[in-house]
Amino acid sequence: RTGGSVPAEFCESTREDVENVADNAAKAAKPYAALHRSQRAHLLTTLASLLDRERDELITTADWETALGRRRLSGEIDRSIGQLAHFAEVLRDGSYLELAVDSFEDQFGSRDIRRMLVPIGPVAVFGASNFPFAFSVLGGDTVSALAAGCPVVVKAHESHPVTSQKSFD
Repeated sequence: RTGGSVPAEFCESTREDVENVADNAAKAAKPYAALHRSQRAHLLTTLASLLDRERDELITTADWETALGRRRLSGEIDRSIGQLAHFAEVLRDGSYLELAVDSFEDQFGSRDIRRMLVPIGPVAVFGASNFPFAFSVLGGDTVSALAAGCPVVVKAHESHPVTSQKSFD
């Protein structure tokens, strides 16, 4: 709103920093994917509660950095909380797995082929400049990846680094 810059000290990640984060995400992929969907649902509902609990501070910080306005930013947080709750419910339901069992007989006897969707590994999310919550740190891309059982590496947008950091905390 003022046209001035926001004083904050952040440094760009080095190539080594990025490689370390990506390596850690890769190491976390199997254990995170192995969590039961009810555990991932619990994680998402916990994140929703934390986001709601920290709402005022996050909105104040985001408005200070972006000047998008408290009403708009509150709507974004509501959207993120709604996405977290929705994906938690989808996890509890389990139909997203698209489980299928095809049974058949051949010369080797009765057999079946089983199929279901599984996590594929770490996901990179690039934060959007004009949506510090709904399309950034805890936006739909991050939430859907976490729900699917994939660790997430987020590249915060330089338009709201403090908000991004607080959202991680």
